[in-house]
Order: sequence, then structure tokens, then C-alpha cells
Amino acid sequence: MGNHFTNQLSAITPLKGRNIRIAIYVEGTERPGFLRIYNGGRDITSQTRKPLADEPLSGSDKIVYGWIKYYEIPMRLLTTESISISALDYFSNKTLYDHINFTIVRE
Repeated sequence: MGNHFTNQLSAITPLKGRNIRIAIYVEGTERPGFLRIYNGGRDITSQTRKPLADEPLSGSDKIVYGWIKYYEIPMRLLTTESISISALDYFSNKTLYDHINFTIVRE
């Protein structure tokens, strides 16, 4: 996520198992509590968990310019084969969006 999005259209590997993990690239800083994860139009953020600590992304100047944020989502929550993410930019107050489509292999 950031001031521009690549909007990855489709995950390469089909998803299977009880949980999936996603890594969200956040360029800059989002307002705390305003990063949301949606599936099928439903906000599922509160039903996810953080399996790993956020990783700062910094340059050779040691200035943090973004973060990688990790989330784990129970597969049972996914009613559609896509996830949308939104976040409120800390400085501009603009809501930024991104999404990914995928294939689910139900076991």
C-alpha cells in the first residue's frame, strides 16, 4: 500500500490449509487502527491475528520509509476468492486500497 498501488491481480499459488498468511507492504505510515482487511465486503480484521512482528523497511540512510505487516486469516472466513485492504494515510487522510485475487483449494 502507498501513494500508488500495483494492484496485484492474482496470487500465483492456490491457497489451502486452515489459515493463510498475507504480507502487506505499507509505504509511509498509516493511522493506527485504520488498516482494514475485507473479504466478500465484510471487515474481517478483528478475526485475523498477527503471526509476526511488523518489519520496518529502511534505506541505507537508516530512515524508515515503510513497513511489512503480517496477518494470518482463518480459511473458514473466506467466502470469496479475494481480499481487499484499506488504510488511512497518516498525513494526507486519504484512504488507500489494494486487493488480491486467489484460488482456494478446500480440503
